Amino acid sequence: MTPPLARAGAALVIALALAVAGCASVGSAAPGTSIDQVQANYGRPTAVYPRTDGGRRLEYGSGPWALHAWMLDFDTAGRLTAATQVRSERVFGALRDGMSRDELLYELGHPSHVQYLPRQDHELWSYNYDNPFCLWFQVSVDRNTDRVVGTGQAIHPRCQWDRR
Repeated sequence: MTPPLARAGAALVIALALAVAGCASVGSAAPGTSIDQVQANYGRPTAVYPRTDGGRRLEYGSGPWALHAWMLDFDTAGRLTAATQVRSERVFGALRDGMSRDELLYELGHPSHVQYLPRQDHELWSYNYDNPFCLWFQVSVDRNTDRVVGTGQAIHPRCQWDRR
């Protein structure tokens, strides 16, 4: 007889594998696929953003611990034109100070974690992403102007330890 803890661990491993497989498949949707077909296959997006060309951008995030988030761009006819995994150093490097909160959401999607920094009156948006150094990407947003005032990387809290 399998102990309950082993069964629970096996169930967790299977659930995580299915979640990872689901995330990867969102990005493999074929160009030209309709927005309705994408939503039927992958479910409701995390968010929907209007594009300047009249199309729409769908965010498919996978929760606070996800290392990947996909942005799927659709033209005015509702056909997929691009699928981009946005949790990457390439995308992070294109961000700039002065961007609005809405522009930041459009580019990166919802953060993994938000922390209020009272001294600066900023929100610190942290994004998990796949990297070999146990880092997460952070964006400081001024709460008075709703603008990005700084970006950078930091050691992820799960990798910090007491060195005493």
